[in-house]
Amino acid sequence: MAAPKVLTIDDDEDIARLAKIALSGKGYQVRTATNARQGLVIAMSDPPDLILLDYVMPGWDGMDFLNDLRALPELQQTPVIMITCLGTPDVVSEARQKRVVDFIVKPYDVSLLIERVSKIIPIIDDEEDSEQPQSDQTSE
Repeated sequence: MAAPKVLTIDDDEDIARLAKIALSGKGYQVRTATNARQGLVIAMSDPPDLILLDYVMPGWDGMDFLNDLRALPELQQTPVIMITCLGTPDVVSEARQKRVVDFIVKPYDVSLLIERVSKIIPIIDDEEDSEQPQSDQTSE
């Protein structure tokens, strides 16, 4: 089974790099974009299983990205976790209307990121699956 694909969109390259290192170490395939337009191009060319989206970015912000993402039939259902330093009720409400599945407030602990991502797209350990006895193939 192919590794689940995560797209991280954040104008702070250090945060994007940290997310990539943490999630790659857990078996996810991670691509990064430093702005929303670049993120949309990547998402359209190689649809991810999950998007980590910064809310505050220069120019095109996270909500602008969500408007365009949700208008594309092939990407409408892609889960998005919004990462923001602005967890105000207005921001949360608007993002929920655009079907954001979770929020992480900056600064965050890497273990929290891994926990939230794995709840949405868990890693399947192929070795564990292959070690399971297959009772329907044994005869008694």
